[in-house]
Amino acid sequence: MENMNGDSCPARMPLWFVSHGPGPAWLLPAAILGPMLGKSDQDSESANSLKDLAKNYPLPFTPKAVLVISAHWEAATFTISTNSKPGLYYDYYGFPEESYKVQWPAPGGPSHIVDRAKGLLQSAGIDYAEDSKRGFDHGVFVPLKLIFPEANVPVFQVSLKSSLDLSEHLKLGETLSELRNEGVLIVGSGHTTHNTLDRSVTIEDWAERFRDWIHGVLTDPELSPEERKARLLAANDEPTFKKAHPRSEHFMPMAVVAAAAGYEKGLIMYEEFIMGSLFCSHVKFN
Repeated sequence: MENMNGDSCPARMPLWFVSHGPGPAWLLPAAILGPMLGKSDQDSESANSLKDLAKNYPLPFTPKAVLVISAHWEAATFTISTNSKPGLYYDYYGFPEESYKVQWPAPGGPSHIVDRAKGLLQSAGIDYAEDSKRGFDHGVFVPLKLIFPEANVPVFQVSLKSSLDLSEHLKLGETLSELRNEGVLIVGSGHTTHNTLDRSVTIEDWAERFRDWIHGVLTDPELSPEERKARLLAANDEPTFKKAHPRSEHFMPMAVVAAAAGYEKGLIMYEEFIMGSLFCSHVKFN
């Protein structure tokens, strides 16, 4: 298999959907977090799930770049980051001072890879913009700092479209899929459930039912790719969807990655309720 430069790639990249936790909590010690967030600190099981991800589910080779679809970047049209030296965008509030001093100096995406992504979107008739100034939001640097602590992989982003139209985001994933054959690791960063209005400390029935539904959609070996796509497109008809995602920005990265995988079945790498009904899971697609 050859990549975009004509070089041989040993195998195509898998795709990952990862949950990125509550703000920067997974990067901070329990002692400086509040009692609720203290169960989601840098030494928690949920943080360790990302620290151990590449060890437990090894990549076939070091990615030539990582493309992240983050729940925390929405724009009027799909937008590609072209910043070669992105800083960090501390897009959270109310956390300890230490959380605004976190560093993760990964380089931006190589220009030829970013240009390849642009070309794919253009060929598919997908309108896009470019952003040469934006830094990595916490949907990027929190999980990737845990997975790639040495910051030695180039990273770029494609935003969500603020309309949050599901069919458009599935088309985005389908279009970007070719990059996995060219040494690029595509990562969706969001949450399996994300109802910030639900402050209960217990696990609600709707959250368990949504978890069972979406994990079934993503992993049921009896579903054909066409059936899996149809169920994703009909997500709003699932009775628990609006409770799990009052806004669907944290669901969209999962949908994009499922589409980029050709709607083949996924594998649950990790799952846990970490704060009441806030459910984290990481999903791998081969």
